[in-house]
Amino acid sequence: MVLARVTNLTLTIIFICSFSMGVFQFFGFPLFVPKITSEGLVIILFMAAALSCLFKRDSKFNLFGLAPVGGVLAAGLISGYAHDGGIMQLIIFVRETLKFYLLFLALINLHTPENIIERSLMLLLILFAIQIPVSWLKFYLVGIEEDWIGTVHMGAGQLSLLIPMVASSFLFASFLYTRRVIHLVWILLFFIFSIIGEKEAVSFIFHPLLIFLLWYYYSIEFSYEKLGFIHSIKKLFSVKNMAIIIVTWTMAIFLSTQLLPSLNPEEKRMGTYDMAYVFTYVSSYLLRDLEDQKWNNPDIENDMGVQMGRFQVISEAARQIVSGDAISFLFGYGGGSTSKSPWVGQGSDIMYKRFGIRGATPAMAQILLECGIVGLSCMLYLFYLFYRAIHLKLLATNNPAEKAMILGMLGMHVTFIFDFVMYSQASLFYGVLTPVYFFMLALLIKDQVIPFSFLN
Repeated sequence: MVLARVTNLTLTIIFICSFSMGVFQFFGFPLFVPKITSEGLVIILFMAAALSCLFKRDSKFNLFGLAPVGGVLAAGLISGYAHDGGIMQLIIFVRETLKFYLLFLALINLHTPENIIERSLMLLLILFAIQIPVSWLKFYLVGIEEDWIGTVHMGAGQLSLLIPMVASSFLFASFLYTRRVIHLVWILLFFIFSIIGEKEAVSFIFHPLLIFLLWYYYSIEFSYEKLGFIHSIKKLFSVKNMAIIIVTWTMAIFLSTQLLPSLNPEEKRMGTYDMAYVFTYVSSYLLRDLEDQKWNNPDIENDMGVQMGRFQVISEAARQIVSGDAISFLFGYGGGSTSKSPWVGQGSDIMYKRFGIRGATPAMAQILLECGIVGLSCMLYLFYLFYRAIHLKLLATNNPAEKAMILGMLGMHVTFIFDFVMYSQASLFYGVLTPVYFFMLALLIKDQVIPFSFLN
């Protein structure tokens, strides 16, 4: 009973710290305060789980995912040693790799009563929902602006896209099983949240995510039929579905071009709706190279505002690995070698100084540079293990409410993969959505998926 109360209090503080970093920043506190609080509590919870298991002789400690996580750690440490990485650099790397995986291990090995799980889910619901009114307050005070992402952060703009994607995954999955219109209203509100956060990508990523969940919903419903896959494709591309998708997607893009100056030729609010310009802008945004920008800014060496496109960052990271020696190719250039932590002392422009890369760096590119092909393969395998667990649970349950929760987890998982592969480091390393991700996966692994009343 005492351990259950400790778990409840610990999860409450971790989630509140994760979703209130922006509040801490607003009142002048360094991000170190909520981060070290969360990480310290994760260690306490992990130790409690380990000791609890130790005193129960018939209980085995579940180490789900240890092999791939251990592979990432081993690759980073081997390459760090080979490239003379400092001790502090390697400590930072181990910390970043393990901090929320330990939370996952703790939760799958602790007995968590249903009432505590329900309280945690209710808290998460409140923390996600409160972002909407806070974003409207921001809109009233400063307008459409990339900074000030709800209560969660004052600078990590990527979260303006990722938070709505995670929230909408659960809302849309619940709509598919309940047909409650209120869920669609909330999805629209989270879409507007992204627009207020000046995220152009929301117009191009939001619909593919929801379309994927719709197809998966059909594929699960037809999974017991001989031609289930074909039936699910036919259902997805029905006239009704295609009409809804085309109309709503067109409206989403149109709204974005009117409210986001970067998506129209005049670069102003309520500018011209020009899809050719939009595609040109998106292409340049993803593929631009530093060399292409030298004509406009000769001081490229010192101007950190001049950045590469995301796809170009990935391409250059791959080139750096392929052109290196065997150790670098297999294990990278050292765990923590791209860290911007002041404890390492490498500076905020370390990626450019060391690898000639400057721009929004997806976590995949970072893992590739630090841990090589071996580390990246291990990370992708971990994502596969989580996907496989989600898929099998979806097939195993017949409860529509449970299916809605698990399908929402799949959407969250796909969001994390998208972010990891081509968008940013926010989902895995910023500590906002990461504890939510591992908390939900822990419920899935230990078969404690509890249908939440709001989503029913």
